[in-house]
Amino acid sequence: MDSSSDRGFREKEKGNAPNFSAGVLVGTLKETGYGQELFSFFLVAINWLNVNILVGLTFVVILLGFCGFPPIPVMVLLSGILSGVPGGYPTDLVALSLLLGVSVTIIIAPVTVPLLLISSQNGRSLIDNGFRTNILFAVMLLLVGLLYIQLLTLV
Repeated sequence: MDSSSDRGFREKEKGNAPNFSAGVLVGTLKETGYGQELFSFFLVAINWLNVNILVGLTFVVILLGFCGFPPIPVMVLLSGILSGVPGGYPTDLVALSLLLGVSVTIIIAPVTVPLLLISSQNGRSLIDNGFRTNILFAVMLLLVGLLYIQLLTLV
């Protein structure tokens, strides 16, 4: 193997490791059935907090992103176990709430692939590149997105 292809593989290593581990987690939860158990606990928490399920899904994606899970596999995990969303919400609203969580996570979570690549290039920390730089934009995006989703649920 020549040095240029070896270097390209090494650069992609940082991004592939979290995606691989998240894929193993998604497959394991789906095959063992524990995904449905986790979703039932999620529904209990949503009922206890008296929050709309679409808002809860958005915050679950953001929370898991801050725990180090890549946002796209989290969205795949949640969409895989969300076969029967209570409340009769259309699938496009469920997908929109998941995508809102993914976009906010990519902007501010400190352990995402884009931030790892940016931080390796400019030498700044993950917190500086992600959270400190983009927190106001992420909060505004989240508020406008949640307002839009809630408006669509009324229509």
